Amino acid sequence: MKARTRGQNGNGTRSGFVIWLLLLLLISLVACEAAPSVTPTPIPTSAPTDAATPVPTEPGREVKDLQGREIRLFIYGFDRAWMENDFNGKRTLNRFSEIETKFNCKLTILSGPKDTTNEAIWATIISGNPSADIIDGAGPHLIAQPVSNALYMDLNTFGVFDWSDEKWDPNIMELLEFKGKQYGCTTRGDLTQRYMLNNVMFFNRGLVQSAGYNPDDLYTWQAEGTWTWEKFEEVAEKISKLSTAETEIFGSISNDLRLYSGLVASMGAKWITNNADGIPEFTADDPKAMEALDFYLNLFRKGIIPDTDEYNNQRLFTSGTIGFMPDYLDKVNNKTLKISTIKDGYGLLMFPKHKDAEDYVSFRDWFGFWAIPTGASEPRDIALVINYLTDPMEGAADPQVIFESYVKDEGSLAVFDLIQDRTVILPTFMSNPVCRLWQGQLGLIRRGEKTPAEAIAENKAQYEAELDAIWKIG
Repeated sequence: MKARTRGQNGNGTRSGFVIWLLLLLLISLVACEAAPSVTPTPIPTSAPTDAATPVPTEPGREVKDLQGREIRLFIYGFDRAWMENDFNGKRTLNRFSEIETKFNCKLTILSGPKDTTNEAIWATIISGNPSADIIDGAGPHLIAQPVSNALYMDLNTFGVFDWSDEKWDPNIMELLEFKGKQYGCTTRGDLTQRYMLNNVMFFNRGLVQSAGYNPDDLYTWQAEGTWTWEKFEEVAEKISKLSTAETEIFGSISNDLRLYSGLVASMGAKWITNNADGIPEFTADDPKAMEALDFYLNLFRKGIIPDTDEYNNQRLFTSGTIGFMPDYLDKVNNKTLKISTIKDGYGLLMFPKHKDAEDYVSFRDWFGFWAIPTGASEPRDIALVINYLTDPMEGAADPQVIFESYVKDEGSLAVFDLIQDRTVILPTFMSNPVCRLWQGQLGLIRRGEKTPAEAIAENKAQYEAELDAIWKIG
C-alpha cells in the first residue's frame, strides 16, 4: 500500500482574531454572545436490514472501548429524512450503528435550524469548548480561517491515519495540509469528490442545431481532440447571432468565474496557487493564465457573453437563450434549476482545451472534509472513530451510475469517464472572501476602466495584505 508521510512540526496560534470574526460574518460563521440552542439528533443503533455492510477491519487497526461515550458530529445541512430514504444514506446510518457497536459509543448528529445551528456550534468552537467532536467542513474556504486561528487540530498528532492514496484523496489532502500539519481529511469515495462538484460545459442542443451544427458533432470533436477554444468560440459566436429584436441570445455565460477558471485550468495554470506552506498566492499574472484571460475578455468584446457580474446567471441557460454554460455536474439533477426542462435538451462536454494542450480537464473548487475542533475531549479517540467512519462501504451505489441515470443524451456520458483522470483542484475559494476582489477587477477590465496590468497589480497587493492578515499559521 502506498503511503505518504506528513510532517508534524510547529504549533498553531490564534492570531488575527478580529479579522477572523469579521470573516465569520461573511461566511455565516457568526460567533454569538448568546448562542442559539442546539438540539441533538441521536443516530439509531439498529441498522436498516436492507443496508447491512460490515465495517472493514485490518490487522493491527486499533479499536477502543469508549465506555458509552457520546461522539457528537456536526454535518451542515444534515437531512435525516433524505438519509433514511436513500440507498447510500441508509448505508451511512448503518455505518454509524456499527461503529457504535465496535467502539461501545453513541454517535449523535447535532441538528436544528441550519444557519442558527451553524452559528451556535461555531460560537462554542471559538470559545474553546466545542459542542461538536467531529466537524464536516463543507467547502475549502471553511478551512482557511479555522486553521489560521488554531481552531482545528493536527490529525498527524494522533498516530491513527496511514494517509494511503488508496483511501484518501491526495489532491485534496494536500490542500488541507499546512506547514506539515494535516487539519482535515477526505476520501476518494466521497460522492462530493466524484462527479457532483466537477465543472463541465453544458450546451443547448437546439441552439447548436439552429446555428448550423449537428449537436452530436461536438462529441466527435471531443473524442478526436479537436474540441478547442477556437471551436468553442466559433460555435458560440454563431449562436449569439441568432438574436432577434424580441429575444437576445448569447453564445455562453461566464457563470460567476467558472468559464474563466476553466479556461485557466485548461492551460495547466491556476489564478490562485498554494505555495509550499499551503498559503494561497494570487498568480493570475502567470503567462498561461494571462493567455486565458485574453481569450476570455475577447468573448465579451464580441458579444458572445452577456456583460454582467450577476452570480446566478445560470438561470439564463434554462430560459433557452444561452448556448453554453460552465457549471457543476450536479446541475443535471438540480431540482431548483430544472435543467431537464430545456425545450430541445442539453448536452455535456469537457471544457474546450487550448490547441496546444494534450488533453481536456475538469476542475473542482469545492469539497468536503472531516476535522476535529480544538478543545474536543480525548481527541485521539475521536480520530479512531473517523478512521473507521471514512472506510469504503462495499455495495454502495456507484456515483457514476447515479449521475448517468439523470442524463438523456447518450453522447454526454463520455464526460463521466473523461473526468476520472482529468480533474484538477483549484484552490480558488481557499481565500474566500478575498477571491471576490478579482471578480470585481475583471468587471473593471471588461468595462475599460482598468488595464489587465493595472488590475492585476492592484489585486496582487490586496491579496498580499488580506492574506497576511488572515493566514497566520504557526
